[in-house]
Amino acid sequence: MQTTASPVAVFDFDGTIIAGDSFLPFMQYVVGRSNYYQGFVRLLPWLGGYALGAVDNRRIKEKVIGCFLKGLSHQEVEEKGRAYAKEILLNREKPEMLEKIRWHHQKQHWVVLASASLLVYLKPWAEARNFHGICGAELEVDEAGRITGRIKGNNGFGQEKVDAVEQWLDSRKPSLTYAYGDSAGDKELLEWADVKVYKGQQLAESQQAS
Repeated sequence: MQTTASPVAVFDFDGTIIAGDSFLPFMQYVVGRSNYYQGFVRLLPWLGGYALGAVDNRRIKEKVIGCFLKGLSHQEVEEKGRAYAKEILLNREKPEMLEKIRWHHQKQHWVVLASASLLVYLKPWAEARNFHGICGAELEVDEAGRITGRIKGNNGFGQEKVDAVEQWLDSRKPSLTYAYGDSAGDKELLEWADVKVYKGQQLAESQQAS
Protein backbone atom coordinates (compact mmCIF):
# COMPACT_ATOMS: atom_id res chain seq x y z
CA MET A 1 0.00 0.00 0.00
CA GLN A 2 1.52 3.31 -1.05
CA THR A 3 1.54 6.32 1.28
CA THR A 4 -0.38 9.45 0.32
CA ALA A 5 1.39 12.80 0.31
CA SER A 6 -1.01 14.20 2.90
CA PRO A 7 -2.88 13.16 6.04
CA VAL A 8 -6.59 12.37 5.72
CA ALA A 9 -9.33 13.85 7.92
CA VAL A 10 -12.63 11.96 8.05
CA PHE A 11 -15.73 13.68 9.41
CA ASP A 12 -19.04 12.20 10.48
CA PHE A 13 -21.99 14.46 9.60
CA ASP A 14 -25.09 14.24 11.85
CA GLY A 15 -24.31 15.59 15.31
CA THR A 16 -20.68 16.22 14.38
CA ILE A 17 -20.72 18.86 11.64
CA ILE A 18 -24.38 19.81 11.98
CA ALA A 19 -26.50 19.96 15.11
CA GLY A 20 -28.82 16.97 15.41
CA ASP A 21 -30.19 14.69 12.71
CA SER A 22 -30.50 15.33 8.97
CA PHE A 23 -32.30 12.15 7.88
CA LEU A 24 -35.81 12.52 9.32
CA PRO A 25 -35.99 16.28 8.66
CA PHE A 26 -35.20 15.50 5.01
CA MET A 27 -38.22 13.20 4.86
CA GLN A 28 -40.43 16.03 6.11
CA TYR A 29 -38.81 18.39 3.62
CA VAL A 30 -39.69 16.03 0.74
CA VAL A 31 -43.25 14.99 1.65
CA GLY A 32 -44.50 17.97 3.69
CA ARG A 33 -45.44 18.27 7.35
CA SER A 34 -48.86 16.61 7.22
CA ASN A 35 -47.72 13.53 5.28
CA TYR A 36 -44.62 13.30 7.43
CA TYR A 37 -46.55 13.14 10.70
CA GLN A 38 -48.99 10.59 9.32
CA GLY A 39 -46.09 8.40 8.24
CA PHE A 40 -44.26 8.93 11.51
CA VAL A 41 -47.22 7.50 13.42
CA ARG A 42 -47.12 4.36 11.25
CA LEU A 43 -43.40 4.04 11.92
CA LEU A 44 -43.64 4.34 15.70
CA PRO A 45 -43.44 0.57 16.40
CA TRP A 46 -40.30 0.32 14.27
CA LEU A 47 -38.77 3.42 15.82
CA GLY A 48 -39.49 1.98 19.25
CA GLY A 49 -37.79 -1.26 18.26
CA TYR A 50 -34.77 0.67 17.06
CA ALA A 51 -34.58 2.62 20.33
CA LEU A 52 -34.63 -0.69 22.23
CA GLY A 53 -31.94 -2.25 20.03
CA ALA A 54 -34.27 -4.79 18.44
CA VAL A 55 -34.07 -3.20 14.96
CA ASP A 56 -30.71 -2.42 13.38
CA ASN A 57 -29.70 0.82 11.69
CA ARG A 58 -30.08 -0.39 8.12
CA ARG A 59 -33.52 -1.89 8.69
CA ILE A 60 -35.01 1.19 10.37
CA LYS A 61 -33.52 3.43 7.69
CA GLU A 62 -35.08 1.31 4.93
CA LYS A 63 -38.42 1.35 6.75
CA VAL A 64 -38.32 5.14 6.83
CA ILE A 65 -37.22 5.40 3.20
CA GLY A 66 -39.94 2.96 2.17
CA CYS A 67 -42.58 4.93 4.06
CA PHE A 68 -41.72 8.34 2.63
CA LEU A 69 -39.75 7.95 -0.59
CA LYS A 70 -40.67 4.62 -2.18
CA GLY A 71 -42.04 5.11 -5.69
CA LEU A 72 -40.80 8.68 -6.05
CA SER A 73 -38.60 9.65 -8.97
CA HIS A 74 -34.94 9.55 -7.96
CA GLN A 75 -34.33 12.66 -10.05
CA GLU A 76 -37.01 14.52 -8.10
CA VAL A 77 -35.53 13.44 -4.77
CA GLU A 78 -32.04 14.47 -5.93
CA GLU A 79 -33.41 17.92 -6.73
CA LYS A 80 -34.98 18.06 -3.27
CA GLY A 81 -31.62 16.98 -1.82
CA ARG A 82 -29.78 19.85 -3.49
CA ALA A 83 -32.36 22.34 -2.25
CA TYR A 84 -32.30 20.84 1.27
CA ALA A 85 -28.51 21.12 1.42
CA LYS A 86 -28.62 24.76 0.34
CA GLU A 87 -31.66 25.96 2.29
CA ILE A 88 -31.37 23.90 5.49
CA LEU A 89 -28.04 22.16 6.03
CA LEU A 90 -25.78 25.12 5.28
CA ASN A 91 -27.64 26.94 8.07
CA ARG A 92 -27.21 24.13 10.63
CA GLU A 93 -23.44 23.82 10.58
CA LYS A 94 -21.42 24.11 13.77
CA PRO A 95 -18.99 27.05 13.40
CA GLU A 96 -16.25 25.26 15.32
CA MET A 97 -16.42 22.29 12.92
CA LEU A 98 -16.26 24.55 9.88
CA GLU A 99 -13.09 25.98 11.41
CA LYS A 100 -11.66 22.44 11.73
CA ILE A 101 -12.49 21.75 8.10
CA ARG A 102 -10.82 24.99 7.04
CA TRP A 103 -7.74 24.10 9.12
CA HIS A 104 -7.38 20.76 7.35
CA HIS A 105 -7.74 22.45 3.97
CA GLN A 106 -5.08 25.00 4.92
CA LYS A 107 -2.76 22.16 5.92
CA GLN A 108 -3.46 20.56 2.50
CA HIS A 109 -4.94 17.44 4.08
CA TRP A 110 -7.47 15.31 2.25
CA VAL A 111 -10.93 15.93 3.76
CA VAL A 112 -13.52 13.15 3.59
CA LEU A 113 -17.15 12.99 4.70
CA ALA A 114 -18.29 9.59 6.03
CA SER A 115 -21.92 9.29 7.07
CA ALA A 116 -24.84 6.89 7.22
CA SER A 117 -27.09 9.65 5.88
CA LEU A 118 -28.24 9.93 2.27
CA LEU A 119 -25.98 10.94 -0.60
CA VAL A 120 -28.78 12.87 -2.30
CA TYR A 121 -28.20 15.73 0.14
CA LEU A 122 -24.75 14.89 1.54
CA LYS A 123 -23.11 15.20 -1.86
CA PRO A 124 -24.28 18.75 -2.69
CA TRP A 125 -23.49 19.89 0.85
CA ALA A 126 -19.99 18.35 0.81
CA GLU A 127 -19.23 19.72 -2.65
CA ALA A 128 -20.14 23.21 -1.41
CA ARG A 129 -17.58 22.75 1.40
CA ASN A 130 -14.88 21.38 -0.94
CA PHE A 131 -14.64 17.86 0.48
CA HIS A 132 -12.35 15.57 -1.49
CA GLY A 133 -14.34 12.41 -0.74
CA ILE A 134 -17.99 11.72 0.09
CA CYS A 135 -19.15 8.41 1.60
CA GLY A 136 -22.84 7.97 2.39
CA ALA A 137 -25.93 5.83 1.84
CA GLU A 138 -27.13 5.51 -1.75
CA LEU A 139 -30.82 5.02 -2.54
CA GLU A 140 -31.62 1.95 -4.64
CA VAL A 141 -33.48 2.76 -7.86
CA ASP A 142 -35.51 0.48 -10.13
CA GLU A 143 -35.37 0.33 -13.93
CA ALA A 144 -37.93 3.12 -14.18
CA GLY A 145 -35.75 5.45 -12.08
CA ARG A 146 -37.97 5.21 -9.01
CA ILE A 147 -36.85 4.65 -5.43
CA THR A 148 -37.39 1.09 -4.20
CA GLY A 149 -37.21 1.86 -0.47
CA ARG A 150 -33.90 0.06 -0.03
CA ILE A 151 -30.28 1.14 0.32
CA LYS A 152 -27.86 0.19 -2.42
CA GLY A 153 -24.65 -1.31 -1.04
CA ASN A 154 -22.86 0.16 1.96
CA ASN A 155 -25.04 1.64 4.70
CA GLY A 156 -22.24 3.74 6.21
CA PHE A 157 -22.86 2.79 9.85
CA GLY A 158 -20.22 1.39 12.21
CA GLN A 159 -17.62 -0.76 10.45
CA GLU A 160 -19.26 0.01 7.11
CA LYS A 161 -18.16 3.63 7.57
CA VAL A 162 -14.53 2.50 7.79
CA ASP A 163 -15.01 0.17 4.80
CA ALA A 164 -16.37 3.05 2.72
CA VAL A 165 -13.42 5.30 3.60
CA GLU A 166 -10.90 2.57 2.79
CA GLN A 167 -12.63 1.95 -0.52
CA TRP A 168 -12.36 5.66 -1.29
CA LEU A 169 -8.64 5.60 -0.37
CA ASP A 170 -8.18 2.81 -2.94
CA SER A 171 -5.00 1.23 -1.53
CA ARG A 172 -3.44 4.57 -0.54
CA LYS A 173 -2.14 4.60 3.04
CA PRO A 174 -2.40 8.05 4.64
CA SER A 175 0.62 9.33 6.53
CA LEU A 176 -1.76 10.32 9.35
CA THR A 177 -5.50 9.82 9.83
CA TYR A 178 -7.94 12.04 11.74
CA ALA A 179 -11.52 11.08 12.61
CA TYR A 180 -14.31 13.28 14.00
CA GLY A 181 -17.41 11.64 15.43
CA ASP A 182 -20.10 11.96 18.07
CA SER A 183 -21.94 8.66 18.49
CA ALA A 184 -21.74 4.86 18.79
CA GLY A 185 -21.96 4.66 15.00
CA ASP A 186 -18.52 6.30 14.83
CA LYS A 187 -16.79 3.90 17.25
CA GLU A 188 -15.01 1.86 14.58
CA LEU A 189 -14.00 4.97 12.65
CA LEU A 190 -12.44 6.51 15.76
CA GLU A 191 -10.60 3.25 16.49
CA TRP A 192 -9.26 3.26 12.90
CA ALA A 193 -7.87 6.80 13.10
CA ASP A 194 -4.59 8.01 14.56
CA VAL A 195 -6.10 11.26 15.85
CA LYS A 196 -9.52 10.68 17.41
CA VAL A 197 -11.87 13.58 18.11
CA TYR A 198 -15.12 12.66 19.89
CA LYS A 199 -17.74 15.35 20.48
CA GLY A 200 -15.13 18.03 19.85
CA GLN A 201 -12.57 16.62 22.29
CA GLN A 202 -9.39 14.84 21.23
CA LEU A 203 -9.18 11.47 22.95
CA ALA A 204 -6.17 10.68 25.12
CA GLU A 205 -5.11 7.67 23.01
CA SER A 206 -4.67 9.85 19.91
CA GLN A 207 -1.31 10.22 18.23
CA GLN A 208 0.28 13.65 18.05
CA ALA A 209 -1.55 15.75 15.45
CA SER A 210 0.37 17.60 12.74
